[in-house]
Amino acid sequence: MTSFKNISIILLSFTILVANGFAEEPLVQLDGMVVNGSQSDIPSFNLNDETVIGSRLNIELMDLPASMDILDQDLLRQRGARTTLEAVEGAVGALSGNPPGAPGVHSMRGFSNSDISHLHNGIRITSPGMSTRPLDTFNLERVEILKGPASVLYGDGALAGAINFVSKQPSRAAVESEFYLSHGSFNTQRVGLGSGGTTSVNNLYYRFDVSQQNSEGYIDRSGFEYKNYSGTLLYDFGDLEVSLEAEFTEDDIEAYFGHHEINGRIPSSLRKTNFNIVDEITEQESHWLRAVVDWQPSSSLKIKNVLYQYEADRHWKNAEDAKVNDAEGTFAVTGFFEVIHDQSILGNRFEAIFSQNISGMNNRVLLGFDVNQNRFKNTGSDFAFPDIIIDPFNPPALVFTAGENKATAPNRKTKADSLSLFMEDQLEVTDKLILLFGLRQDDIKIESDDLDANTLDGETFSNDYSETTGRFGTTYKITDNLSVYGQYATSIVPVASLVTLNGSAKDFDLAKGEQIEIGIKQSFLDNRGQWTAAIYDITKEDGLTPDPNDPSKRVQIGEQQSQGVEISLALQINDLWQLEANASVLNAEFETYNTASGDSLKGNTPANVAEQTANLWIHYQANDAWRIGGSSRYVGEREMDNANTDQMDAYNLFDFYVRWTEPELGEVTFRVRNAFDEEYSQWSVYDDAHLLGDPRSYEISLYRKF
Repeated sequence: MTSFKNISIILLSFTILVANGFAEEPLVQLDGMVVNGSQSDIPSFNLNDETVIGSRLNIELMDLPASMDILDQDLLRQRGARTTLEAVEGAVGALSGNPPGAPGVHSMRGFSNSDISHLHNGIRITSPGMSTRPLDTFNLERVEILKGPASVLYGDGALAGAINFVSKQPSRAAVESEFYLSHGSFNTQRVGLGSGGTTSVNNLYYRFDVSQQNSEGYIDRSGFEYKNYSGTLLYDFGDLEVSLEAEFTEDDIEAYFGHHEINGRIPSSLRKTNFNIVDEITEQESHWLRAVVDWQPSSSLKIKNVLYQYEADRHWKNAEDAKVNDAEGTFAVTGFFEVIHDQSILGNRFEAIFSQNISGMNNRVLLGFDVNQNRFKNTGSDFAFPDIIIDPFNPPALVFTAGENKATAPNRKTKADSLSLFMEDQLEVTDKLILLFGLRQDDIKIESDDLDANTLDGETFSNDYSETTGRFGTTYKITDNLSVYGQYATSIVPVASLVTLNGSAKDFDLAKGEQIEIGIKQSFLDNRGQWTAAIYDITKEDGLTPDPNDPSKRVQIGEQQSQGVEISLALQINDLWQLEANASVLNAEFETYNTASGDSLKGNTPANVAEQTANLWIHYQANDAWRIGGSSRYVGEREMDNANTDQMDAYNLFDFYVRWTEPELGEVTFRVRNAFDEEYSQWSVYDDAHLLGDPRSYEISLYRKF
């Protein structure tokens, strides 16, 4: 009942406000009001923005037959989004999780983890379950979140959506710099410095940003440190632009693998306890290098080429799980695990856009290819997986050697060669009807070599994948400010990350997905308000599941479905008040899925999927110096495991802030997060462990441009 009430309040607010947007009389009545708001005042999304992730044709959101959120830097700072995890949770229907084994994963539209692609400046690394990390948002120009299948744009993965993190880019204006500093609860600190603009060399522009974020964490030994460095040099030759871009990231996370219920609850005295080993390691160093060439030889032809290189070193060493036996009264630490990843990617993406007029219809066609090689080496230890019985109320300081693991040694290296050919076509049939068509062919060759000298038969193998994906969408502009759309799209999803496949999964095909979506987008009240709504139906087939006739084997018959509704609103009510809101209601379930014991999970909800979510932000500009605001985030009940044996309760968080702006100093913001000190579980790991969210916290920050 509580969840229904929260969702109902948000949807009722949308209905009233949107009804005012359609009505003629309120528009007349507003003539006497002095309102300086414009479309640029609306922070949460702008339907006239051109999307980078939603189409390579740089289509405006109003004309794109898909649902998208674009969160720019000003909005991220206004909402207080410190990390990419917090940023994504501001999008409609999106959840974020930070399990140490796969930091920085998300859930949306009934799917999670590897069914959602992560991109950096439009380039995908590999399965997000192993490659993602939280980033500080200071270095980002914006975050783009595309909902639904995106394989036609970015290859395997991207069934439920794709998230693109876009770095700050050089401006063509005079040099402008910015500085950010904050301090908050749990000794959380952020600092950022950036600058960009012209140089003493004609037509040469630059941008650089550095940031660091660190915290001791609410849970014992759960601190983290994120370091981000990014920079770009751009030279403008006129019709030709060349830019060199580099990004470096480092992170060091004190891993916390969650809390287990004891006799049906998490004792209050244990809510800050970390049961991981004291000599844990969860860290990564990575870099991106890109050389980008943009050339426009004529008004009808644009060419872009991106040569890119990525490299990452990752290291995990943890005790990743615990076992609770209420009947025997025992609590055991287990899951001793060490692994090292060495990954490098070298690739090139080329695309050309041709603009032409066909029988009076404007037409743009994009043709391109992406070729890359992904090299991956996995080093790990041979695990004994012991159960070490401890007293959870007086836990010992366990170290990694307590797990009796053998020496860490290389065990597998993999090379994935990919060639992708893709095309997009946008045809303006009339000034109201727009068609969008996309097609992509992916050819992937996997070569995997067993490096374990103790393996007699070995698991050296190769495999080839060849798949075609596509989408067809249409947008009809009822007026210049109101459009409706529909889209059908397909997707391909590996049953496991292609660079970590082993012999047991090498012979399976890629899973398939498809989605049908219809939606509406409108700006109203002289562009002071904008709203969108979407209805979708997604199906994923050919997933892995235990064979119902022989649970010791796996077969590719799994099927998962999700249907839902999403709605978003941004409204500049007047000079003083601003409102943003979004809500999502969905039904996600397994159609065909079995447990290892052979039981059917048909009708069950996948883990870490919230079937109801809502966000609300209200901002009040008291005068030129003072601004106050608050937000509410509601997340419905979620299942902890696919068997639906345990659940995480729904929660509702409230944040408040007050901002004082002084031209000579900058913006000083005081923020309270989780103001009512709600106790909640944010994510589930290993089917029965709760990753607890932070309690009430405080933060003061300074931001200045100069």
